[in-house]
Amino acid sequence: MAFEGIQGWPGGAYGRAPTLEAPVSLAPQPVLGPYEQRPEVEARAAAEFMQVASGDLIRKLYHYLEGHSQRFRQLVETTPMVRRAAELYGAGDYTGAFSQAYQAYRGITILRSVIPELPSL
Repeated sequence: MAFEGIQGWPGGAYGRAPTLEAPVSLAPQPVLGPYEQRPEVEARAAAEFMQVASGDLIRKLYHYLEGHSQRFRQLVETTPMVRRAAELYGAGDYTGAFSQAYQAYRGITILRSVIPELPSL
């Protein structure tokens, strides 16, 4: 397992993974507490996260459409949504790009519900 050396990771320096008998706390855990007071750090983290998330999703959708739209012509209707997502990404609107890419993902999921032979994303 790639995470075995991480402190606190199951199988890591703290030992075995928790069992069902051991209660797991669902309360939010403090992360980098001293930095919580810095809005510029939060804004940067959010922007970088959306950049990575939207870029990855757009690439995934592009490759999916490239590989399957010849066989499943119904997928062509989602192409403009992916193209628009890429345009928004290029303009630096990562939240808009993610939202638009989600609409394409949603459209493909709807198509998959009526075309069972359409491959999963």
